[in-house]
Amino acid sequence: MTKEEEKAEKKELEGLRNLRAISNSLDSPDLGVAYTAAAELMQHQAARSLLPKIMSILNVDDLTLRKLNFRFAGMHAFGPYIPSLFQALESINPAEREQVLQSVEEAFSKTGGPLSSLEQKRWVEALDEVGHEHQATVFGIMAHLGRRGARWVGDKIRKQTEIVSYGSVPKILSFRESTAKRMLKTLAKKAAKRKPELLEYICGVVDQSTIGYLAPFLSSGDWKTRAEVAKAIGKIGITSASGIVMEIVSDPDWRVKQALLEKINISDSRLTSLLKIIDCFANDSHVRVRGQAERTLLNLGHAACDEEDLDEQRDRIMRKFRQRLLDAATNNPDIDSNWMGVEVEEHPIPYMAEADDSQKGISLSDIAPSEEEAKSGGSEQAGLLSALLKAKDSVNSGQKAGSSKRDAPDKLELDDDMSETERFMRLLKYLSGGQDRDVTLEDLHKKAGEANLTEEDLEEALEQLEREGTVYRSKKGAIRRVDMEL
Repeated sequence: MTKEEEKAEKKELEGLRNLRAISNSLDSPDLGVAYTAAAELMQHQAARSLLPKIMSILNVDDLTLRKLNFRFAGMHAFGPYIPSLFQALESINPAEREQVLQSVEEAFSKTGGPLSSLEQKRWVEALDEVGHEHQATVFGIMAHLGRRGARWVGDKIRKQTEIVSYGSVPKILSFRESTAKRMLKTLAKKAAKRKPELLEYICGVVDQSTIGYLAPFLSSGDWKTRAEVAKAIGKIGITSASGIVMEIVSDPDWRVKQALLEKINISDSRLTSLLKIIDCFANDSHVRVRGQAERTLLNLGHAACDEEDLDEQRDRIMRKFRQRLLDAATNNPDIDSNWMGVEVEEHPIPYMAEADDSQKGISLSDIAPSEEEAKSGGSEQAGLLSALLKAKDSVNSGQKAGSSKRDAPDKLELDDDMSETERFMRLLKYLSGGQDRDVTLEDLHKKAGEANLTEEDLEEALEQLEREGTVYRSKKGAIRRVDMEL
C-alpha cells in the first residue's frame, strides 16, 4: 500500500469515527449534545449515510430537534425513504410541513433534482398527496423533476385553473424557458375565463416576449381588467407599435389609455414605437388622454429611451411635436421644460409682510367720525340713503328675474328624436334641479319611466357616459355631472 493510499484510508477512518460520534449523539438525552450533533450533520459531506438514523428518530418530543430532523430528511430523502417521509409529514402541522417542503426545494435548487425516471415518479406521486395550501412550493419542486413534473403542473393549470393559487404563478418561471412560456400562455388563456383575479400575478411575471399572452383578458374583461393589462404593458416598456399595444391604443375607454400612459417605462421603450402611440394619444378625443400624452412628451426630454442619446432624442421630438411641446410646457409647469430653450412664466407666491399677531383693544372713539366728516355727513346722508334704497330695489328685481331662469324645470321635457344618453342627461338635470349636486341611482331608476328609459337603457347610457367622462360616481349609489369648466 502506497503512502497516498494509507493517507486516504486514514482520512476515511477518521471521517467514519466522526460520523459514528454524531450518530451516537443524535438521540442523546442531553439536548445540548443532540443539537450540536444535528448541526454538525447538516454540514457533513457524507451526511446522507445517516438518513436511516434520522428517519428512525423523526418524531422526537423536542420541537427544535424534530424540525432539524425533518429538514435533514427533506434535503436527503431518496428511494423508499420518500414515501416514509411524506407519511410522517402528515403528523406535523402545516407550518412545519411547509418548512420541510421548502428545504426540499432549496436542496433541488442547489444540487439539482433526481435524474432517474423512477425517482422522479416517486417524488411526483408523493407531492400529489400534499395539501393545496402548499401548492406554490410544490410547483417549485416540480420544476426540478423533469418532464414528469412539468406535465403534472401543466395538467393543474389546464384542468384545474380555479385552484391555482396566487403564489404558484411566479413559480412557473422556475421551469425551463420554453416550458414556462407554454405554461404562462395556457394559464392566461384559461384564467381570463375561469379565474380573472390571477391577472395581477400573471402581469408580474410576463416580459417583452410574453406580454402578448395577456390578450385574452382584453376581450373578456371590463375596463378595469383592460386597464390592469395596460399598466403591465407600460411597466415593461413599448418596443413595438403593433399587436396588443395597438389594442390598448384603440380601446374605447379613455381610462384604459390613461393607465398605459401613466405607467410607461421610458428607459425600456423604443423611441420610434413610443412616438407612434403618443401621436395617436395626442389626437385622442378625450382631454385627459391628450393631457397625459403631453406630459409623456415632456418627460421624454429628461429620460432617454433604450439605446438612444438624450440630446438626439430631444431634437427628434422637438422637430415632430414642437408646437405641442410648447403648449404642454405651459399647461404643466411642474415638469422642467428648460431643455427646450423656452422659459415658461412662473407665478411666484406673493410677498406677505409679517404682521403683529398680538391682540389690541378698540373703543368707540377709534371708529367715531372726525368733526369734518360729521359736518359733511349730515347733508349727504339723505342722498346716500336714497341711493342705497334704489340699489336694493334693483338687486331684488334682478334676483327675481334671474331666479326664474335658474329654478328647476317644472316638468321633464323630452323630444322624440333624443338618444338614450340625451334622455339620461335630461333626466339627471331634472332630478338635480339644474344644480351641480348628486343624484342617487335609486332615484334615477324610479324616474326612468318618465324619460322613456328601460332599466337596461338606463344602465347602458350610464356606462357610456362614464366612459366618455361626462358623468361620474361621486359616492356609492350617487351620480354627478362632470364640471366641464375644470
